[in-house]
Amino acid sequence: MSCWRAATLQAVGVAVPVDLQSAKRCADAACERGFEVACTQRGDLLSCARGAAESCLRLADAEADRLKLHDDGQEALWALAACRHGHAASCPR
Repeated sequence: MSCWRAATLQAVGVAVPVDLQSAKRCADAACERGFEVACTQRGDLLSCARGAAESCLRLADAEADRLKLHDDGQEALWALAACRHGHAASCPR
């Protein structure tokens, strides 16, 4: 899970600069180590990092579904990324 969290921060550019190659390496490592979320969502993570707001929104929606179990703030990160990529409805009010 920590590799996936690192990939998330690198893809969104929170606390570190956006780094697509590092995000990919971390997402791949998370998947290889059996973190299923990384396997199913790394395509959207990388697309979001490249500027695809729709991918950021899919990631935010997936996190919202997981919030029922545990709120770790990831939904807010993906919504912020969607906002940065031009999706005005995702921007904080």
